[in-house]
Amino acid sequence: MLQYAQPPVKPEIMRLPFALLLSTLPALVAAQSAPLPAWVRPDAASRSVTLELVAGRAIGAQGADLSGVTRGGVQVVVPSGWIVKLDWRNDDSTTHSFIVQQEREKLPERAGEPAFLYAYSRTPVAGMASGRTDHTQFVVDSPGWYWILCGVPGHAIGGEYISFRVDPAATLVSAIVKPAPQQD
Repeated sequence: MLQYAQPPVKPEIMRLPFALLLSTLPALVAAQSAPLPAWVRPDAASRSVTLELVAGRAIGAQGADLSGVTRGGVQVVVPSGWIVKLDWRNDDSTTHSFIVQQEREKLPERAGEPAFLYAYSRTPVAGMASGRTDHTQFVVDSPGWYWILCGVPGHAIGGEYISFRVDPAATLVSAIVKPAPQQD
């Protein structure tokens, strides 16, 4: 039987990961306890959450956003088995849509298969005209990482998406605001 010699562990090396964890703990707690965005309305009694998404464009912005969020800047976390009610409105001058898709290595060029039954707006690839609204609801029954994105070709890649996670360990809806990407 082969035995491998274990190098001695220096006590200062063992303290480093723990010290690193302690130094990041306040930021993690703050992110977890941040208030929900106004467009996220949970109802724990009915085990549902309403997401009021508006496709729009800030003055001077190069691309559209979803309720003021671009490039996955907010991650909405929903307990597994809950009902998601999605109210959607297009306030931009061009067509937009939404679809919930499984998160992959790369954002899709356009809408593909929805991750959940009914988790998309009408005409997800063509989009809906300015001023149009849509409503859908679906059960999030598969834990994992997803995107709520615009399915119109090129829009998600341009930044029109929100991160979405279904967590079997979660008991309440939460939202984590991610740091803004650095400008070059």
